Amino acid sequence: MYSKATLKKSLFYLALLMPLSDSAFAQWFLDVEAGLFNADHNDVQIPNDSQGDRFDITDLGDGPFTGARLTLGWLPAENHELQLVYAPFSYTEQGAFDQDIRFNGSTFTANQAVEARYQFTNYRLRYLYHWIDQGPWALDVGGTLFVRDASIELIQNGTRSEDDDLGLVPLLALRTTYSMSENWSARLDTDFAFAPQGRAIDLALLANYRLDDKWTLSGGYRTIEGGADNDDVYTFAWFNGVVLKATYGW
Repeated sequence: MYSKATLKKSLFYLALLMPLSDSAFAQWFLDVEAGLFNADHNDVQIPNDSQGDRFDITDLGDGPFTGARLTLGWLPAENHELQLVYAPFSYTEQGAFDQDIRFNGSTFTANQAVEARYQFTNYRLRYLYHWIDQGPWALDVGGTLFVRDASIELIQNGTRSEDDDLGLVPLLALRTTYSMSENWSARLDTDFAFAPQGRAIDLALLANYRLDDKWTLSGGYRTIEGGADNDDVYTFAWFNGVVLKATYGW
């Protein structure tokens, strides 16, 4: 099991190992995104056996709640792009379940107030190769090292139980852009992976307006879906949101 400190240091050292840039080409950008999300579902069973009960956190409430991310991008040479992404994501809902819930070794009584705390903060090191740039279309492909810092906690009176998870997952990265004019474009940008024990999809569909040589404003839709189904846990969630983003390049 990786510690949080070890994984964060790994991303830092990987960033230091980025290839030396061609100073005549090197470009940087910083973008800040904020959004308002709702949960379609957030199903949990821990442990994933007869000792745990499956429940949906959206039975307590499904939002809306805020999400954000910060991306530092670097283009060290023509056709190559590296990104460091920090995406904090957490929310709290309160309500009552209509049946007793056994979760992570504790039992939470039906029809009594319970608080659920959900976190899925992630850190990413992302590489994109600018593969196709023809006419109005551009296609970039690559991969992402995805570090998840996740936790689910239930609290009821004096009973509190939390399950947390820290892990490193490789994802595929894909981005396609269609330019309608010099200033307007549409972009589909996603990280994703599928495996027998789970999946992960983070997809954004954005409209972009280029204000000038440095600033671009974007807005649109982001969906985050996925989870794990293994001997220890069953967790699958789907979030949909409207996002706004500002990008500054230099």
